[in-house]
Amino acid sequence: MPLIRWSDQYSVGVPGLDAQHRQLIDALNELHEAMSAARGQQVLGSLLERLGQYARTHLETEENFLKTHGYPAFAQHKAQHDAYGARVREMQQQLRQGRVAISVSLMAFLKEWWTTHILNADRQYAEFLKSRTA
Repeated sequence: MPLIRWSDQYSVGVPGLDAQHRQLIDALNELHEAMSAARGQQVLGSLLERLGQYARTHLETEENFLKTHGYPAFAQHKAQHDAYGARVREMQQQLRQGRVAISVSLMAFLKEWWTTHILNADRQYAEFLKSRTA
């Protein structure tokens, strides 16, 4: 069973960003499935690394898009991205040092952050973009 099921509620109305959000959810689901199947920490670490890399690419793409469109809450949005990136880098460092294992709490953090961010912060810029084209 997937950790997160994609639905239209996650759509921000920008096809490229929606596609990236779908891929992020797919990567989260893959990590969750591997964790549920008790795969080794090396496999999980590799999946987490790939998720982190893809998330960085997505967040940069989204930030560039928001800057281009003059999103007025850009600084606050970027601050959320920066805080997420710092937390993930901290978790990856702890994982590499063997101080933490990929656990239910890590999956809960990733699920909560992405679903909350997409459904709240990203939906706000979606509303802003709709208002500009209406």
